[in-house]
Amino acid sequence: MPSETPTSDAPATDAEAGKTTTEAADNTSLTGNEAPSGEKSNSAASGEKPAEKPAENEDAKGEDKPKAPEKYEFTPPEGMEIDREALSSYEALAREHGLSQEQFDAVTKHGLEFFQNRLTGLAEQHASIQQGWRDTALKDRTLSDGESLKPEVMQNVAHVFSQFGGEKDALRKALVETGAGNHPAVIHAFNAIGKALGAAQTPDRGKPASELKDNSYEAIARRRYGSN
Repeated sequence: MPSETPTSDAPATDAEAGKTTTEAADNTSLTGNEAPSGEKSNSAASGEKPAEKPAENEDAKGEDKPKAPEKYEFTPPEGMEIDREALSSYEALAREHGLSQEQFDAVTKHGLEFFQNRLTGLAEQHASIQQGWRDTALKDRTLSDGESLKPEVMQNVAHVFSQFGGEKDALRKALVETGAGNHPAVIHAFNAIGKALGAAQTPDRGKPASELKDNSYEAIARRRYGSN
């Protein structure tokens, strides 16, 4: 019988099978974008660590920061006055935070303008309140004729000032400075007090000398015989 010729589908040898499996594995890893097992990066192969990003130099970073001057110079805006003692304490705070001269000027001017506007607003508000008090007093017919205080009211008020005004007319000045003298309640009180003072002090004429306020011999002699 003729011998059987091996066909092409005969099983492969063990060596050939291993070679085929290895090639298939290599193709799979490359398709998945994975590095071939036999290749490594230069750094990994050499055992060296990747170069680190150099840290920023803190000294170089702070070179652009403005430095506080030894002494701040400040000229207030025209028409504005400043308290030099208060400004010196403010300079110490600015130096503590390292403000430059330019920054100090900007912050100080802004602060002064803010407080100046605030004070102006308060003064205008106070003046408006005083005007309201005056208008109310002029509408009060027991105090005013519609245009000004009545003469008898002014006389009673003046009587209070003459008796209790204090040295150098201190009471009147205090009422003017605070604006309280424009308040209707204050005017009513001074008017009532002045009336009471006038009623309590009747003229000396017709009274005996013993009831007069000044009973000294000189005063009695002047009343009887005149100043000579």
